[in-house]
Amino acid sequence: MDDNFRLIANPYLLNKKPENLTDMETYESQLKKIIELEYNIYIHPQLIKKIKINIDNEINNYKVDKYVNDLIDDCIEQTIQNLI
Repeated sequence: MDDNFRLIANPYLLNKKPENLTDMETYESQLKKIIELEYNIYIHPQLIKKIKINIDNEINNYKVDKYVNDLIDDCIEQTIQNLI
C-alpha cells in the first residue's frame, strides 16, 4: 500500500537502482585510471572516493568564491553608478 502512495507522489522513488550509478562508476574508474597512469601506483577504490570528495569540495569552494566576487563587483559597479 505504501508503494502505491509513493508512486503517486514521486514514481522515481520506486526505482531501486540510482540512475547515475553507472555514470559515477564510470567517472570513478576513469579517475582511477588517470591517477594510476600519472603516478604509476595502485589506487584503492576507497581512496578514489576521498579524492572525488576533495575534487567536489574544491569545485564548490571555487563556485562560492566566484559568486562572492561577482556579487562584490556588482555592488561596486552599482555604488559607482549611484555616485555619478
